[in-house]
Amino acid sequence: MPLKILLFLSFIFIGIQAQAQRYSRVKISLDAKHTIAGLAQMGLDVEHGEYRPGKYFTGEFADHELAQIQAKGFDTQVLIDDLLAHLKALNENPQTLTRALPPCSNSSPIEYQTPENYTYGSMGGYYTYAEMLNLLDTMAAKYPNIFKARQPVSNTMTTHEGRPIYWVKISDNPETEETAEPQILYTAVHHAREPNSMSQLVFYLWYLLENYETNPEVKYIVDNSELYFIPCVNPDGYIYNETTNPDGGGYWRKNRRDNGDGSFGVDLNRNYGFEWGYDNIGSSPATGSETYRGPSPSSEPETQMVQEFCLSHHFKLGLNYHTYSNLLIWPWGYANAITDDHETFQRFGELLTQDNHYAMGLATQTVGYNVNGTSDDWMYGTTGMYAMTPEVGPGSWGFWPPQTAIDGLNKDAMR
Repeated sequence: MPLKILLFLSFIFIGIQAQAQRYSRVKISLDAKHTIAGLAQMGLDVEHGEYRPGKYFTGEFADHELAQIQAKGFDTQVLIDDLLAHLKALNENPQTLTRALPPCSNSSPIEYQTPENYTYGSMGGYYTYAEMLNLLDTMAAKYPNIFKARQPVSNTMTTHEGRPIYWVKISDNPETEETAEPQILYTAVHHAREPNSMSQLVFYLWYLLENYETNPEVKYIVDNSELYFIPCVNPDGYIYNETTNPDGGGYWRKNRRDNGDGSFGVDLNRNYGFEWGYDNIGSSPATGSETYRGPSPSSEPETQMVQEFCLSHHFKLGLNYHTYSNLLIWPWGYANAITDDHETFQRFGELLTQDNHYAMGLATQTVGYNVNGTSDDWMYGTTGMYAMTPEVGPGSWGFWPPQTAIDGLNKDAMR
């Protein structure tokens, strides 16, 4: 996916701590009375899962969320009772997996080779935060001519727990900002429980670095564009999961703001300033909700830093990676309306999904309801950047695919 787009451009209640809860995979029946919008209005995360309009939604929920759903009269079927135990069993008894993409392309997709330097992390195959930083430092040491060492996104702000957010850059002149070349932004881990959004970016970074000298396509991209990466927008939430579940399987989603009422966290992808709080379906005013939008627009240091970084550059394209559902989503999210550049988004989408066959479109066309305060809407609405969200991975694996699935998912994201 990333290579194609670059070539194309060049030509209600207090939250309960996530790890104190059991999480299950649940199939929820939908009908005229029990809708996906109704689930969203309850403050549940229903942008990640398997959605069949008017039929069902399958997602991953804590015990208290499942009780909330059932109390509203939704019919439910628990498919996997304990997702953490399920992940542990899969990693202790690994199986060879094959990737099955829908056979609807006339061309044969590229088979990407796993980079020699790509390794699995210690957190169920995913990287700890420290491992990610060490990898970035290793890249800088190995490829100083095309890789700019990690820098803080902001020199004045840190997260609630005092951490900087880092960015890196790949370019043929990494220490120089070449304003004549298009700048592209990649982000990952807005949501702390989506570790494969980071893994696939690390895979892509190593692929570009290792193939620069031998692959004409990669060399053209690196020589004619500036690629910026923020591999972890939400370090506090990510490290919280790492601390509570060092072998993987942590389900904390938000950042770690102390909301002052016994709950913690703001959904960073509901906190951006463009059409923030447009309604209570696309985000929630309840501090305990998984989609709590925060006390005010761009209240969170993480979103402030990303916004500041965007405004200090001239990005043409932004890909904000999430997991999961095999989707490609573009603005508008806050309302069921197309942008003035909808035809361009549509062309990008067709190019990006021709091999991986992700479902694509507006939020209402993909996740089935409007979302507000998102990175894509802010980036496009404020800067004009063509900002999109790939949701990597099928519903069958959820937020924490087993280690044996990671390599295939990384390669699917490249398609």
